[in-house]
Amino acid sequence: MEYIGLEDDTVLMLTQLQKEWKLKDLDETLKKLLLESKKSAKSMRGAFSGMPDFKRDDQIDRFA
Repeated sequence: MEYIGLEDDTVLMLTQLQKEWKLKDLDETLKKLLLESKKSAKSMRGAFSGMPDFKRDDQIDRFA
């Protein structure tokens, strides 16, 4: 098991999240926080949430 040093205000924020999310320990809280930060927000897609990501198939030479 590894230990990391955290400032008191960081521990307080994590403890508040732990209570809010009803988790059993700070380890679960950190894991959930990290996983949530890796997810893209659905709101970023706006009204077109089903729209696929933009991919350019080929470069178009506008001056050809």
